Amino acid sequence: MVYRYNLYSTGFRAGSFLKCGNTLLLVLLFSPAVFSQAETEKTKDLLHQLELVDHDTSRARIYGLLAWEYRFINTALALDYADRELATGRQYYHPLLLADGYRIKALAYVIEEKIVAGLALYDSSLTYARQANSLAIEASCYSLIAGMYGDHGDFHKSIEYYSMGLEVAEKLQDPALIASLSNNLAEAFQSSGRNPELSQKYFLQALSNSMQIENWPLAGMNSANLAQDYINSGNRVLALQELKRAVDLVYRDTTNRYQFATNCHILASVYFDLDSLERAEFLALKSLSGMTELNRPANALRPLSTLTNLYVQKRDFSSARIYAARMLDFAEFQGAKLYIRDAYKALSEIARIEGDYKTALDYFEKYKVWNDSVFEVGREQSIANVELKAELARQELEIKYETEKKTVENQNLSDKNQNLVYTIVLVIFTGAAFLALTVLLYFSNQKKNRINAELQEQKKKVEQQAVEKGMLVHEIHHRVKNNLTMLKSLLYLQAKSAQDEFAQKILAETQARIQSMALVHQNLYEEGNNGRLDFVEFLESLFAELMTGFDRSDPEIEFKVSGTCDELTISQAIPLGLIMNELCTNSLKYAFQKVENPVIQVVLTQRANVLEIQYSDNGPGLGEAAAQGKGGFGFKLLQILTRQLDTRLVYTKTDQLSVFTLRLEIHP
Repeated sequence: MVYRYNLYSTGFRAGSFLKCGNTLLLVLLFSPAVFSQAETEKTKDLLHQLELVDHDTSRARIYGLLAWEYRFINTALALDYADRELATGRQYYHPLLLADGYRIKALAYVIEEKIVAGLALYDSSLTYARQANSLAIEASCYSLIAGMYGDHGDFHKSIEYYSMGLEVAEKLQDPALIASLSNNLAEAFQSSGRNPELSQKYFLQALSNSMQIENWPLAGMNSANLAQDYINSGNRVLALQELKRAVDLVYRDTTNRYQFATNCHILASVYFDLDSLERAEFLALKSLSGMTELNRPANALRPLSTLTNLYVQKRDFSSARIYAARMLDFAEFQGAKLYIRDAYKALSEIARIEGDYKTALDYFEKYKVWNDSVFEVGREQSIANVELKAELARQELEIKYETEKKTVENQNLSDKNQNLVYTIVLVIFTGAAFLALTVLLYFSNQKKNRINAELQEQKKKVEQQAVEKGMLVHEIHHRVKNNLTMLKSLLYLQAKSAQDEFAQKILAETQARIQSMALVHQNLYEEGNNGRLDFVEFLESLFAELMTGFDRSDPEIEFKVSGTCDELTISQAIPLGLIMNELCTNSLKYAFQKVENPVIQVVLTQRANVLEIQYSDNGPGLGEAAAQGKGGFGFKLLQILTRQLDTRLVYTKTDQLSVFTLRLEIHP
């Protein structure tokens, strides 16, 4: 696994809107109340058309369009209009209306997280779409199903259904549909972390089809996405070339205001990644303004996030405080936990830089609470995905079972008709034996039930004891983690008030070591860990925490972890976590001062009961004294910790890497 951390993750400023001096405009533009106002222009126009038509099927088609427009704004209303369309479709047995109605109703169910019911309705929509020979609705269903799987992290299924939709679109020979599905398929490949050549292939296919029909907004989006993909794969030259074309395509047609606002945000993200901050600022503000005017609160958070990163990098902290507060209002209005977390982190960082340490700590504690909440949501979503897959598998088995059951029943009926006389005679002769067997089975079953009841009672007692023990262990680890976190916060405040630079340095290093121990306990008390440390997850959390304490002007650091190890107990986890903390801290402080592309890599290799950990960075290496184990306190601490683990830390230097290796026996 490879994780890249952006050093500029929070904060933004007011920008040109503040400088215009129109306070009322600023308040209205960024007030959450704006988004709860009147219906969109499209829905108003459709409602007006509904009053003019008097034919049932024509009204049903408008019901379908209204349902589609309300799908995100008001799902209850969307379901009502979809049901009206379906009612007309059933009345006249109109397959096209039925296909469209089931498709929209399925999407509304998925939005309400009724996934299994939604998939069943998608199946109905596909059935009627094939009856109506509507390849467009069939392709749309595949695309919506793919999007649902992608939203739940199942990119394998997402790619499968986007590919099916693209195959249908190619049969239809609809360039717009091909462009849309190719773009979505490319984004699915991008999200799954597969070879960039796959995503770039389909972005190019999407761009070719959208330009063929001169759909400039769609072509601009395809081109901007392709530029972003070039950046992600490290090809800056191609990214700049493609970005120039993307800007030209986006500005050819700005009549579709939602697509234009979306494209402005994509372009702003690309410019930001290329360090063109003024252009990124202009486009992000234009995207935010467009989403606000179009009553798109969920979409407005994306340009706000881009502006967050941009204004912190420009270090306009006075304006950043105002925008951070607006971002928090929007996120709370939407219930968007990620953005709430990032807003608190931005406010904490701004207060810290301005010297208001009490406010900074207050915001930082709120950020930690929301950060824990985000991790909890991720875990719950993973559990929900597993439950969803289990439910879908169960339904497939039930369908298969019922099909086989019907087949067997039909075969049995045929056999009975052919052998009716023989069966009657056989029943007479076997009746007595069957009755005797039934009596024996009855008494045997009664005895079995009594034994099972006793076993179930014993099982409940054992399970209850296990649950109580688990809760106690969970609570202990949780309290230890909270106490360590509080101790770290106290040291943080002490460090900020200390005048002596050496004292500040010592306190900061102590905070990092305490945080390492706190992360061990946090991993141990998480549900399902059973007192064992997931060392890969621990390393990721440790590195993310360490990154927050270092200079944000540093280049982006690539952190790689390969291999697995989930068998560490707390007696091994604490010293081993402190060792990894010292090594990471040493790399971040000294290794990358003159390195353009800094990399830290950890390789875990487990053979039988022996775990080998190889830590390396591409810095210049240790000095002669440090290499001989004669360094400062950190190296002395490493010697103490390795002796505690009954092992030793071996340092080697290659042409490109500085490598630390240790081996330890994992306790059974």
